[in-house]
Amino acid sequence: MRVAITGGTGFVGRHLATRLDPAETVVVSRRTGVDIDDVDALTGAFRDCEASGPLRRDQP
Repeated sequence: MRVAITGGTGFVGRHLATRLDPAETVVVSRRTGVDIDDVDALTGAFRDCEASGPLRRDQP
């Protein structure tokens, strides 16, 4: 199963990514070159993914 991890270079996302198959994992982060403000880049990153996580809650 192909999984996208938002914030995949942060604390939670990084630890989650180490537990998943690297061939089936897409790390979505500014540090990996995915511009989170670019709809086309996000569409490409999430293409063929069946799941995503972790989702970040809004900060106060």
